[in-house]
Amino acid sequence: AGLWDNSGRAAGIGAISQTCCQARDMLVLHLVTYLFPPAQGGLEMRMLRLVRSLSQNGVKVIVHICAPPEEYDYGGATEVEGIEIRLTAGNRAIWEEPLAGSGWPKSLVAAERRRLDFLSLRSAIAREMTRFPDSKHVITSNFITTIGFLAATAAEDLGLPHIACVVGTDYSRGFRNPAERAVMGMVAAQATCVVTTNGEQERAIRRSFGARNVITIHSAVDAQALPYRWKRAKAGSVALFSDGGYSHKKGTQVLLWSFGKLREESLPVTLTICGNSHAGQQPYWRDLRSDYSARLGTHVKFFDHVALPLVWDLMSASDVYCSATLGEGCSAARVAALCMGMPIVTTRCGEMPDVAEGAGHVRLAAPGDATAYLAELRRASMDLLEGRLSVDSPRVEAWRAHFAPSRELGDWQALLRQVTA
Repeated sequence: AGLWDNSGRAAGIGAISQTCCQARDMLVLHLVTYLFPPAQGGLEMRMLRLVRSLSQNGVKVIVHICAPPEEYDYGGATEVEGIEIRLTAGNRAIWEEPLAGSGWPKSLVAAERRRLDFLSLRSAIAREMTRFPDSKHVITSNFITTIGFLAATAAEDLGLPHIACVVGTDYSRGFRNPAERAVMGMVAAQATCVVTTNGEQERAIRRSFGARNVITIHSAVDAQALPYRWKRAKAGSVALFSDGGYSHKKGTQVLLWSFGKLREESLPVTLTICGNSHAGQQPYWRDLRSDYSARLGTHVKFFDHVALPLVWDLMSASDVYCSATLGEGCSAARVAALCMGMPIVTTRCGEMPDVAEGAGHVRLAAPGDATAYLAELRRASMDLLEGRLSVDSPRVEAWRAHFAPSRELGDWQALLRQVTA
């Protein structure tokens, strides 16, 4: 991958922590994101784990949160679990007061708010640059569209390196529509480095935008999930599980439809789903859950948000991890299932083609193809019932090593060393 390949990764591990602990040489990493814990979400929890690891290894991390208070109220907090946070949307509030009820077209109001977002973020980062005048400052952003563009404009204005991170939806959706794709190209051209979370994203950005400054860093598994190891629940039935919540992006309705078809075929399958409902879709999911509960009774169980340790308990005690997702970056849940050695039926996107193609206990269907997903779910269920499905143990051990938190930390340390050299 040229300049941004992973050669010399081992040499980068520890290099940041050895130098940045000295005040004059400290590295300050400004993470620009829309939400951050305690807001719930796989991306948010992944970023908390990563920035905590970086901060424990000599990097000063400051998180700039752009979500308005009405979407998530941080209660005026200035840190989360020891990580400093800045609420940039609150800083712009007085400036946008005249926009409320102005009667202006929504597009014009949105344009003015984008200007205020930029000014608020630039000012917030500039204050930290004054606070740490002898340090090196780097901006990194979640999403290459929206937040990525905002961070790019601030980095340009302040003359700072910008690491633009590509995640799931902004690639799987944004790359396929003209407005967002154009923004991706602009951010990729401006960025010092683009970090993708899977090979499909990296190849697409290199091919479509001619970018050379691209590197893939797979997200790590949550270390607390590593003690969990999968065992077949019980013979004679198949327990399906999903923690993808209730969202069109996760294909929850396709999973339910497929499950219903298998029940109609008299297969002894059960299904448990947990997670939040996608914003604005709650009435649809309430009605669909009610319908399936009425038709299938105790064979289907629905839960709302469940804390992670209980999620892993439910997952490891089931027979198949299921996700009919439309697109992923590097899915925390699927990575956990891989490292548990659990049978999986999901779609061929995100990290899965990079690491799991050809594994006998992982079945992949084309994203957006409901019939193909049903076929793979049926095949995996039948193979389990008839004793034909065996776990590829050597692959599982390789995944546990590859998705170790120390590997992800080392990749980021090496990257930060490169962009600040």
